[in-house]
Amino acid sequence: MAPRCTTRGAQYARIAPIEYHHEPERFRGRGVVFLAWDDEGYWGYWDLEPDGPPTALEECPPSASAAEVVSWGRERAPRVLIRPESDPSRYYWAGAGQPSEKYTTLPIWDETS
Repeated sequence: MAPRCTTRGAQYARIAPIEYHHEPERFRGRGVVFLAWDDEGYWGYWDLEPDGPPTALEECPPSASAAEVVSWGRERAPRVLIRPESDPSRYYWAGAGQPSEKYTTLPIWDETS
């Protein structure tokens, strides 16, 4: 049976394992990192899109700390999106600097929360 993940009433199964790129380091500074809270903490991954075809590059180590996973994301990509514990149904911009391109409508993640 696949592990279950829940987010405040929403429940889904992680059906198949994601195969990550064997050389993610060569893509530093590109792509987007997606981070999300579930009932057990934060998890996420780094993807090459929109700077290339959708390619899962690396999995974020699980953590209970939003600041920790955002820092991990910022080390890899200029675009970091997070669904924080306080509002897990909505993405927030957590990238370095102001939101870019299609992300300008996202609220800015408050690092102090």
